[in-house]
Amino acid sequence: VPVFLGNYSSAIRVAEFDPSSGRLGGDRVAIDLAKASFLAKSANDRFLYAVAETGSGAIHAFAIGAEHDLT
Repeated sequence: VPVFLGNYSSAIRVAEFDPSSGRLGGDRVAIDLAKASFLAKSANDRFLYAVAETGSGAIHAFAIGAEHDLT
């Protein structure tokens, strides 16, 4: 199960969660975005919304690709 991570760094990361073992691993950069904090997926799982806490702040919307890349 893909899990998107925003942690105030320079990118949103995606990792794989294994519900049977409870392990989270294989994280990688999904897209560069400085200071991403709050993340939310759309109800249909096709989009990811992110708050970037830079300057006056901004909200970004990304399409989620087949390999969980964001565009």
